[in-house]
Order: sequence, then C-alpha cells, then structure tokens
Amino acid sequence: MSASTSGTSDSVTWTTDLASAVRHVRTLHELDWQWTRTHVESLVDAHADWKIRREFADLLVVGLEPSRGVGGSLGPELHLDKREPKASDFVRAKLRLLEFRLPTPAEERERALGELSAALAEIGSPTPVPAAADGHGLRWQSKEWTMLLHSNDRWAWIALQPVLQPSQARHTGPETAELITASVPPLYDAPAPDATDHLRLYAFEEAPSLDRRRDVFGEVYSAVRGVIGEPTIYGGGPTGPDVRWRTAGEDARLLRLRADRRSVWIETSPAAEVEDEELATFEHGGPTGGPDGPSDFPLLPYSWQLVLYGPGDTATYLPGGRLALNLPHLREALETLLRAWIEQLPVQRPGEKVTFSIAGTLISGGLSFTYDTVKGVLLRIGSRAGDPEEVAAAMTAAGWQPAGRRWKAEYKQPTEETASEVATLITTELAARAVTSPHHGTTARRPGLGTGSHGPHGFFRATGLGLESS
Repeated sequence: MSASTSGTSDSVTWTTDLASAVRHVRTLHELDWQWTRTHVESLVDAHADWKIRREFADLLVVGLEPSRGVGGSLGPELHLDKREPKASDFVRAKLRLLEFRLPTPAEERERALGELSAALAEIGSPTPVPAAADGHGLRWQSKEWTMLLHSNDRWAWIALQPVLQPSQARHTGPETAELITASVPPLYDAPAPDATDHLRLYAFEEAPSLDRRRDVFGEVYSAVRGVIGEPTIYGGGPTGPDVRWRTAGEDARLLRLRADRRSVWIETSPAAEVEDEELATFEHGGPTGGPDGPSDFPLLPYSWQLVLYGPGDTATYLPGGRLALNLPHLREALETLLRAWIEQLPVQRPGEKVTFSIAGTLISGGLSFTYDTVKGVLLRIGSRAGDPEEVAAAMTAAGWQPAGRRWKAEYKQPTEETASEVATLITTELAARAVTSPHHGTTARRPGLGTGSHGPHGFFRATGLGLESS
C-alpha cells in the first residue's frame, strides 16, 4: 500500500493519514490567529481532540489527535515557539506531517511530497514555491500571517507565522515592512538558476550604535521571517550578521539576509558559488605574514553558524575553522568572534547562551566562558600556581574577582568595548600561566549555543574561535 494509505512505508512515515492531514491544515488555515497563550488555550478548548501535551519555557506542544496507547504514535503535534524563553507571545506554529528515514529513496520521497502537496493545494489558493519542499512547496498568504509547506532531508511540515505589520515597524518605518512583504518572496520562491540579485532593505543615515544595529536588523529579520519562514542557517561574522535560507539539491541556491554599518540587504545566488569561495578562504587562506603578521580572523566569511535543520539543506562539505598561530592571533580571534556574538546573538537567538571552556595542562580546572544574551559575559578560572597572597594580588590586578575557590570576571551589560576587554583578559591570563602556543595542548571544549532543546538534529560551529575544539 502507498505511504498515505498505510500511514508509513519503509522510509517515509506519516504522522497521520492524508485526509486527516488535510483536515488539520485546513483548520490552521481558517483560524483567526492571535499568538497568545490565552488564545491557544481557547483553541484547545474548542477542538475536542486537541490537548496540551508538553510545555517548556520557549515551546508549547499541542496534540491534535488522541494518542494511540502506550508505545503508540502520538500522532500530529502542533509546536508553538516563542521568540525567547518566558516571552508572552508565540512567533511560529509548526506541524510535522512526514518523517523521512535516512537514506530515503528519491522516488519514495518524491511520491510522498507530491501527494501531500497536491492534497494541500486544494485548501484556499496557495502560491507554488518551487524553491521549497523539493519543488512541492506552497505558501498561503494573508495580511496577518504566512503559512508554508516546507521540508528538509528529515521532515516535511507546515509552518505558520505572523507577518510584521507596517504599523509595527518602529525602527525601520512602514515602507520597509511593505518592501519586504512585496519583494522578498519572489526572490526566494523561484529564482533563475544562475541569477544573482541584491536588494537593499534599509540604509543607515549615520553611523549606528550597537543597539541601533540590533534593533534595525532584528526588525528586518522579523519581517523577512514572517513571509518566507525560519532560516536554514543562523550566523554571522566580522562584518555583520549573515542569516541564510538554502534550498536543497544539486542546483541549490542561497538567500542571505546581511548587514553592515551602512545598510541591511538581502541577496541571492547559486549556493555552490558562495560556498566554494568560502571553503577556499578557510582551507587555503591564513595570515599573509605568518606568525609575525596580523591574523586574518577579521577577514573570514563567517565566525559562527547554527543549523537547526530548518527548510532546505546545508552544504555537503563544511570547512573547519581557522586556528590561531600565537596568543596575539588568538586575542584577535576572540575579539572578532565575541564582537559578532554580542551584536548578533540577541537578535537571532534571544534568551540563549553560548559557552565553551579553554582546557590545557597549564590551566587548572579550565577557563570557562559564557555569553548569555540576557545576563552578559561570565568568565571563570582556577587560581594560578604559586604563593596564594601573590597570586591573589596578581589576579585581582589583572581584572579577576574571587568566587569561592575560583576566580570570575563579569560583564553584565556588554558594550562595543567588551569583546576587546574579554579577549585581552583571556589571552593575558594564558600568558601568565606560560601558555605560549594556543594550538599545542590547548583546546576549546564543548562549544555550544542554546539550552540543549535543539536535540540531536542541529549543530553549532564556532569557525572563528581560533582553537581546536573537542
């Protein structure tokens, strides 16, 4: 029997039968979405089979059908995400309909996606989105919300999110929101295979402050996300944020939302064209003057990326990071990376924190780093070897504060200067402990971003950290 008839195949699992999938999506399409917890509770009360099953700080899970007994399938579940933990409103609803068991034969995947898309196309008047769901993508658009059929190599799902209204564009003005709503979907939906497009969405009139850059990019990003959905890759680098929507397949394309200190823009181009150039920079680049010259960390294409298995796919091969040749290079690497995180993470991953620890035989207990987008930067390290009074005096003079048996340094409200201050403190401390080469016996352990709710289907890359990771 076909997957839609039986509910499963060897490689494709349906969360419910096709008729029920259409019924659930039709219900989502017809609802008057308000995006508050109270509204969601009223929807659950109005649908006999709906039930709130799980709740986390940033996620609410609603079952749409009765579970099938102990050990049975939970059926389709609606995941409602918040922008950040403890936020009052939700910013997206997601309903998975297909799960692909890797490796999925192309013909089975094509058949399931085609059948699902054809059935859902009878709901309202969706716009085909050839760039999504292996050519079977769909978009339903109203003035208040966007609903999309998306897929990646693991799932196919319906995503629904609110559209930024012109009246809500406090930092960029209503004309920017209107421009994004009208111009961004065509760039994403069905671009010519070899086309390269560039559209400026906002221009700064004067040199923007850190807060201004965050506010403007955050508003533009919210508007873009509202019409084309969540990105494939979060990230950024020395020049600014770089959020990417990447399609799947041999002719994959990239849609990149980028910013610097002059403007915010969106650009689209063949994925291979961009990724091959980036790979060459990481694998064949490096400081032109060797250890005695400046590093090239400020010239890297990106310093960090986070993949949460959104729509589309990532490149087949991802480059490793650049390694620092000496402590001055490490200081420059850390400063460049921390500056990017301080500007970009509060917008792209608000409420989350990035962590790593620097370990080595000369660093007793390791040096731990945390940047929490709410609480700021926190460093912790054990005492240096030597006379306790002399060590205490030296570490206090360097900028450390006693914290039980360890020492700490806190930057609760990071500013433009914080990245340089933190990078200098870290590398000065390594030098004080006789660490002379950051790539001999010194590693960065467990670099990570988030609370762990990403599960096994995501990964984080700190390509600009300057250290071997383990």
